[in-house]
Amino acid sequence: MKKNKHLLRVCLIILAFCLLAIIWVKYEFGYFLPTTHIAIAAVEWAGSSYTLMDEDKQSEFIFVTGKWLARDDNSVAYFLHSLKGDVKKEYSVVAVSDNDNRDQLFIKNGYEIPLEGKTTGGVITFESTSYG
Repeated sequence: MKKNKHLLRVCLIILAFCLLAIIWVKYEFGYFLPTTHIAIAAVEWAGSSYTLMDEDKQSEFIFVTGKWLARDDNSVAYFLHSLKGDVKKEYSVVAVSDNDNRDQLFIKNGYEIPLEGKTTGGVITFESTSYG
């Protein structure tokens, strides 16, 4: 009987740790994210290089960050985000947020953001963006 209670207690402790880990990951605590190299002007992630979009051009775009993709390999001060609306997960444009929750757009080298053509869809949200 004591052996069964001891086994039950061990199982409950393991289950509690598993649940805590799942909650930790689900609510996007950054320590479990893969690391990448994020610098002020460039990002290296998943075998691709990204360059910071000019701040003058960033004001032309309204964007909403999506899920966390990675964190900086030197700290947890910078996080790499996908953009909401990137349903195909192409990650041609990503965002980096810093400690002050400022989001900056980074564009995959060789990718051009289309500024002309027929609009086929859009993303409307009431969430806060880097432009309020």
